[in-house]
This record gives sequence, C-alpha cells and structure tokens, in this order.
Amino acid sequence: EGVRDCDSAVKLDPKMAKAYLLRGILNHHLGHHDLSVKDDTMAISADPKLAMAYNNRAWSQVIIGDYNEAIKDANNAIKRSPNMSEAYDTRGLAYHKLEDHEQAMADLSKATKLTPDNGAAYFHRSLVHAKLGNTKEASDDRARAVNLKYEPEEWEELKRSSD
Repeated sequence: EGVRDCDSAVKLDPKMAKAYLLRGILNHHLGHHDLSVKDDTMAISADPKLAMAYNNRAWSQVIIGDYNEAIKDANNAIKRSPNMSEAYDTRGLAYHKLEDHEQAMADLSKATKLTPDNGAAYFHRSLVHAKLGNTKEASDDRARAVNLKYEPEEWEELKRSSD
C-alpha cells in the first residue's frame, strides 16, 4: 500500500524526490533491491543534494553485490552529510565485502562514534572483527548490537551479504 501511495505521488509530481526516496526505502525493505536502486536514482535526479537517497542506493548495492558503486554512493552521501553515520556504516560494510578490513574498521568505528546507538554499525564491525580473528571484540560488538535492540531478523540477510 505504501508503494502505491508513492506511485500516486510521483504521478502527481514527477520531480518529487522524497516520494521516490520513500518508495526506494520501501522497495529495499521488501527485498526489491533493483527497484530500490532505480527509485533512489530518480530521487537523486530530482534532488542531487539528497544524501539519504545516495546512502539508500548504496545499501541496496551492497546487498546486490555492487560494492564499488556502493562505496561511490556512500562517498556522495558523506560529502552531502558528513555526520551521517549510516553512510559510514554502509561504506564500511562495502569495504568489508571487498576485504579492505582496515578501511571497513575505520568507517564502522566512525559510525559508532557519530551515533553511539547505531546497532547496525556495531553488528557490522563485529563481522570485521570476526574475519580478523578478534573474537573478543567481535563478541563485544555483537553484544552491544543486541543491547541496542538491533533487529535480529535483519541478521540473516546481512550475514548472507557479508559472507
């Protein structure tokens, strides 16, 4: 129903960036990542300053496996909103997937510093720690994610995209 509402909004005003962004977020959560990327691209075309659209597109690209494009979009989000912890989290996960663990750790640590209650960043950083054999740090970050009520049902999708 939310997607239909966004469809109606963009029919009324094809330049309504936030309607494309919202539809992209909804498609992302529905698992339609290709559609999410298209919607976020439309949002960016309508409003190139919309940092959240760059980050949402980057997140979908991480799940699709297009890590270099995800990094470019996360960079664009950070350029437009330097304190957007979600963009550092997204970029950190993309670097992790490319096995650039040093850069991944730097970005994920920055995300946790910017927003100490960002459970996703702690979970993603735990994946990097685990990959590096830092079992205590991995366990500590996972515990922190749980304490921050990071949604466990998201973990399976993230674990699949992190392997």
